[in-house]
Amino acid sequence: LSDAGVLKRVDYSYIKGGANTPAFQAKLSANQSPSGSTWTTVANDTEVFDTDSCYDNSSTYAFTPTTAGKYLAYWAVTADISVNPSLEIINTQLRKNGSAVLYNYMANNDDNWVNMTSSGSTVVDMNGSSDYIDIQGYISVSSGANYFSTYGNTYFGAYLLIGV
Repeated sequence: LSDAGVLKRVDYSYIKGGANTPAFQAKLSANQSPSGSTWTTVANDTEVFDTDSCYDNSSTYAFTPTTAGKYLAYWAVTADISVNPSLEIINTQLRKNGSAVLYNYMANNDDNWVNMTSSGSTVVDMNGSSDYIDIQGYISVSSGANYFSTYGNTYFGAYLLIGV
């Protein structure tokens, strides 16, 4: 930088962008069999990455970031069935501290689908200490068993947004 012809030094740390961390992405490693027509937390148990160890991949399947800010959360849940064709509904919801933030609804009026994937994304403001987010799914079938499937890449992730 120049100040009236005098060169000034500025430390890079003042002008560089920040990191979009904490950040994580996890996926479902094996098909999960929820009860039919019941909201169930999706057990994305395999971490693809988790920059700050803020995701619990073994019990709550929740992301509790340690830095306050706005986070972009994204997910996809694939519903599959054991009897073809009988899939009626796949709903997903992102929850913050146990309450729904965003709800996605997909219904099949023909009752002849084998699988459906519900995906979504939204920005969530987190306090960096106690706020957490998780995702749930809800499947309805006309016959047979239902499950959250690895076939359609069931996953959940989030990262800190910089500059907002």
